[in-house]
Amino acid sequence: MQNKSDLLKNISIKEKCAGLYEHKILGISFWRLVRLPILRSYLLREYNIGKADVRTKKRKLEISNFFAVLFDIFLSFLYFCKIIFFKRKDVQSVILAFPRLQKIDNEHVCKFTDPLIEYSNIKDSYLVFQRHHSGKHYENRLHSKHTFKTDFISFISKFLSFLFFPIVFIAFSIPMLKLFIIARKEFSIPRRAFISFILKLTEFIISSQLYCFIFKRLKVKQVFLVNREIFFAETFACKQLGIKTYELQHGITHGWTLLYSGCFDEKLDTDKFLSFGSNWNGKQFGVPVERIINIGWAYNTFIAEKVCKVNKVDSILIISDWLSTMLPLIEQLSSRYCHNQFHIRPHPNDSVSNQLLNKIDSMPNVKLLDNTIESIVFLQSYNHVVGLSSTALFEALSLNIKVGVLNFGGCTSLLSPNKFSKALYFMSNLDDFDSFLNAPVSEDIDASLFYGKFDAERVNGLLAPT
Repeated sequence: MQNKSDLLKNISIKEKCAGLYEHKILGISFWRLVRLPILRSYLLREYNIGKADVRTKKRKLEISNFFAVLFDIFLSFLYFCKIIFFKRKDVQSVILAFPRLQKIDNEHVCKFTDPLIEYSNIKDSYLVFQRHHSGKHYENRLHSKHTFKTDFISFISKFLSFLFFPIVFIAFSIPMLKLFIIARKEFSIPRRAFISFILKLTEFIISSQLYCFIFKRLKVKQVFLVNREIFFAETFACKQLGIKTYELQHGITHGWTLLYSGCFDEKLDTDKFLSFGSNWNGKQFGVPVERIINIGWAYNTFIAEKVCKVNKVDSILIISDWLSTMLPLIEQLSSRYCHNQFHIRPHPNDSVSNQLLNKIDSMPNVKLLDNTIESIVFLQSYNHVVGLSSTALFEALSLNIKVGVLNFGGCTSLLSPNKFSKALYFMSNLDDFDSFLNAPVSEDIDASLFYGKFDAERVNGLLAPT
């Protein structure tokens, strides 16, 4: 049975051979805009892969939450009007922040962009564009006085997409139908999805033109963003206006992924990709290698200034990619090492069922941690950290913590021993786990390869002259 990375590689080849990227609408490969939800459904349906990716935590839309959403849209509309009618000065840099924020000392931050602002000249002239996270905005946000909640843009783009649907249908239904027929043949898409294709295109057109207007009004010189998938309209607007765009690495990527396996598109992808460290310089990010720039990792410095030194706990931390996959191995470890304590940290997007909770409760030496606590904070409490392929493993390395990779008991890591054996302890059986517990922390690890020292001058060099 092929692993997920190989499967995604074969799907990527299938997409290209079918010519899905060759069908251009508005000069872009429209397939890039719709492929991710389609392929997630395909993987779940055909291979039972990606349940946690697709079925993320659902928020119950209670009446109070409904009014909160409406209120956020209203506030966003007021800020939008302020930009249009009462703009006082130009904005050099726009920051398209990650929707999920971290809580540090009762303040919410974007771990990728806020430290970048703090330690570079971006702070001289900037505006943060903040999307909601599952319909909710985090209170007490760092840089809140320079933050524009984009709820109104999202709402009005979706609302107007239904009104302008007939026009876009008439203008683009023929080229869209050619693409849809191929996609339906390759990935068994239902016929009704053709309507959603047209709606997606209509919403994209409206949203990108609104951002064109805003960026032009603010006289923006450069845009920094996290996760290209959710900012296609903004990137397309920048390309129309000649604004430089930079994507920040937001996780450790080892092989083929859905996000980065699509064909590079000059009008949808950013001009440069800014990485954490010199080790992350390859084709796995879906951009030409010459466009990757290592700027280091400002967040470690930020955390060191914000968080007091924490006390160590005598427990082994298990970083769970997806708990349902790892639980059988955790049960083995709990049974064999009954005198050790194990703490499990689920992935932020993992939904832990009652059945899994009951199994964890049945193991007296296993405790489930709150996955809303920022990883770099709680990692400092441990001397031993194990997992599969998580970004948190490399975060632990950057803190000089001993890190092991579980590659047995039904768990398969995407990490290559040939590439990471000097930094990580690879375990293929329980005896290897014994060796891991007793081994000293390696002094030969150069953690800066993975999370390098932040290079403020390199970032400042990316900024357009004022």
